[in-house]
Amino acid sequence: MVEPARDGSPDVFVRHWVNRVHGYWRPELCPMETVTLDTLAGAVERAVERGEALWAETRKGPTGQPETPGRTGAAGAGSGPVHVEFLLPFDLLNHDMARLELGTGVPRPRPIGMHYRVHLRSLDRMRGDAGQLRRWQARWDQLRTATAPAAHRWKAADRDGFERWHARLAGDESLTAVILDAPAVQGHGLEALRAAVAEGVGVAAWDRRADGNSQSSELLTLLLGHTYTQLPEKVHRLRAGAEIEEDGPLWVGRHIAFFWDDPYRLVDREELLSA
Repeated sequence: MVEPARDGSPDVFVRHWVNRVHGYWRPELCPMETVTLDTLAGAVERAVERGEALWAETRKGPTGQPETPGRTGAAGAGSGPVHVEFLLPFDLLNHDMARLELGTGVPRPRPIGMHYRVHLRSLDRMRGDAGQLRRWQARWDQLRTATAPAAHRWKAADRDGFERWHARLAGDESLTAVILDAPAVQGHGLEALRAAVAEGVGVAAWDRRADGNSQSSELLTLLLGHTYTQLPEKVHRLRAGAEIEEDGPLWVGRHIAFFWDDPYRLVDREELLSA
């Protein structure tokens, strides 16, 4: 969770949770740090290192040896890729979290998105009311049972007809994802993203660049043609390819923002409200 202090200082508060066992959602709250956006990468790296240490410990058996396949308890703690989810207020959702650098103490640090599946989540909605949670779960349940997400695309031309765009989204719970043809910043796609979050949409994608083009949106439309379980890996491959190729800085994978907000993976909302 990254939250600006909003007291005139550059401070941001960083809190994190680590889910110890794969397939069982019981995140553990870890200590808070106060940093700035310029030093955020260090705090994220420390959080990830704490997670790696906990996962390594969980994978050990009663004798301190690694668990063998088929054992109960901690078995499966290291199964599959690791997901790092950034819980952010709306005004930080366009910040490039996937390229925060890990390994700052080595000659060539690498973006976090090269090693982990990185998603954005809404801090505002996590702190929302029961009505928001109900709408959020309803859309996500539709997403899980559909062949692929049903995307509601927001285009620049929709600025003039925003109420109609919003009304269509609000009236059709089968729409489970949003594609923005502009970055999620004030005056561009942010209003549409806010509306989508309020209506319960849990998946969104956009090109973070202010000068994104129609090709970006078409690629994102193709991306959201996959089943919801495939999306994190597909986004990861886009990001990895953009880091490897010589002209990668021009690719959508270098600039994609991927919003993946699962209502069944909540952190302690009472703890958040008391912060």
